Amino acid sequence: KVALYQLSYSRVKICILYLFKSRCQACVMVPALPRGEVTCECRCSAFARFCIEGNSDTPRGRPLLHITEQDLTYYNTLGLKSRARAFLRLRDLSMLEALSDTAARYPGVVILGGGSNVVLAPHIDGLVIHVETRGIELVDDNAEARIVEVQAGESWHHFVSTCVQKGWAGLENLALIPGTAGAAPIQNIGAYGVEQDQYFHSLVA
Repeated sequence: KVALYQLSYSRVKICILYLFKSRCQACVMVPALPRGEVTCECRCSAFARFCIEGNSDTPRGRPLLHITEQDLTYYNTLGLKSRARAFLRLRDLSMLEALSDTAARYPGVVILGGGSNVVLAPHIDGLVIHVETRGIELVDDNAEARIVEVQAGESWHHFVSTCVQKGWAGLENLALIPGTAGAAPIQNIGAYGVEQDQYFHSLVA
């Protein structure tokens, strides 16, 4: 069963998402402001996940972080069976400040993009961050070069296709390469005599 509770505490709204693996009468009570995984007092297989580790000091307007357990089988191109104890979809850069505080409470952090060229362990106890930021923007266009900014979560092939459609030449030989734009500087992808570093300008990390 899935139950969504909206609580108000010290003028801060806390969104807590409870996912119960099995029915248990002892689980009907809502724990007060959990910080991390909360198990049922009866030690059953029920568990709770929260959206943000909230308290009275949480700043207004801070985005909620939806952290859940997640099957990663379809998040890697090899189709390896893997499960993350804590999984977060990073969709907006405004989440980064809250995410930095949250990530420090986990034993490790795994950044996951398109899931190609990765071998995932069967069980991951750290925080898995799936980068899903989107956006492609022409930020400068002059006689010498065009500067195009792309968010890390964009599909690399979609980025190349967009450049081709808009007449921004140079990357067309790198079409159909799997993965995300954010992973491209690490992999330094290349094909048909063209490498990504020939057109790479800079990144914000």
